[in-house]
Amino acid sequence: MRIAILLIAAGSSSRLGQPKQLLPFRGKTLLGNSIQVCLESQVGEVHLILGANHAAILEKIETEGCQIHINTNWQEGMSTSIAFGVQQILDKNYDGLIISVADQPFLQKEHLIQL
Repeated sequence: MRIAILLIAAGSSSRLGQPKQLLPFRGKTLLGNSIQVCLESQVGEVHLILGANHAAILEKIETEGCQIHINTNWQEGMSTSIAFGVQQILDKNYDGLIISVADQPFLQKEHLIQL
């Protein structure tokens, strides 16, 4: 089976006042950790959906192994990032889709494998 993982990281973190994706976590960033977990699971191809602060995030995050997509309508909410991500992969003939978010620091590759 061909599986896509949509890793949603497009929000502005307005309540936090800084990009949550870049918060330090386990010697990386929160987003860097999420990317690593998705890639190490080897469950499927990782599609990273960015929006707010995408330029600053891309400067500081290792994205090798991910396909990057920029949602220009991120201000409209997470549902737009999900819909945008699905649109990006529709023609790739995946058999399944896992949607994950960048701010679940305790997600482990085993969780994705079990799904």
